[in-house]
Amino acid sequence: MSNYRGANWVFRAANGGIIIAVCAKRRRNAGFSDVHKPAAVAVLQTRRIRVFILTQTSTPKHFIAIAGNIGAGKSTLTGLLSNAFGWEPFYEADLENPYLADFYADMRQWSFHSQVFYLGKRLEHHRLLVDHPGSVVQDRTVYEDAEIFACNLYRQGFMSERDYDAYRRLYRAVSSFLPPPDLIIYLSASVDKLLEHIDHRGREYERGIAPAYLEQLNALYDEWIDNWTACPVLKVEIDGLDFLQNGNDFNSLFERIKTALNHPVC
Repeated sequence: MSNYRGANWVFRAANGGIIIAVCAKRRRNAGFSDVHKPAAVAVLQTRRIRVFILTQTSTPKHFIAIAGNIGAGKSTLTGLLSNAFGWEPFYEADLENPYLADFYADMRQWSFHSQVFYLGKRLEHHRLLVDHPGSVVQDRTVYEDAEIFACNLYRQGFMSERDYDAYRRLYRAVSSFLPPPDLIIYLSASVDKLLEHIDHRGREYERGIAPAYLEQLNALYDEWIDNWTACPVLKVEIDGLDFLQNGNDFNSLFERIKTALNHPVC
């Protein structure tokens, strides 16, 4: 026999004592058998009263991030994984950078300001993803702004050593307080494949991207991934694959992701 009292279920034990089951999820008119199998049980024992504090098991929450060069297919895969796993998709935000016009007019003068703006917005976005109540899949990570694009500006001479050092210090200090994703899926592609994707999606502002620029970014992506240790990385060579049109290609990746999440290896 049981009675409902607020968040608690009260049961009369066989020995005359009282068992109070406190469940994280309230249910009216529920018997003890209706309570889900707990992940953990804390027992407080007195002479005639035992209190069981139950926490219910639930579907694991995952934070998945997709990384890759321009044209690698991050947005497409984000949508496919969202549908397949039931994860909430978060696409790369169209950020209105107030420094952008100045940056294109004088990259050396405004590269630091522009990159700090992007970094701040990406970090805000990352925090929202970490705090999201359900599983999420993200199109582009906060790390790519610092490890790829800011680094490329510095190596190409568009950011001074002093500015780059200050930027890196800020990036490391702030990002250290943010939990990393549970898994990064890195889409690796040849320059030819990237150009094919860029041409296919037909964005006018991307048509002038030089192959040499994509090659530079590819080298930085590989360097970053080779040295990344904060969370597991699933590297996917996408040349010859078509997740959108070929179900076998996507199903194979689907299984690889499930395995990576169940048996993470850093």
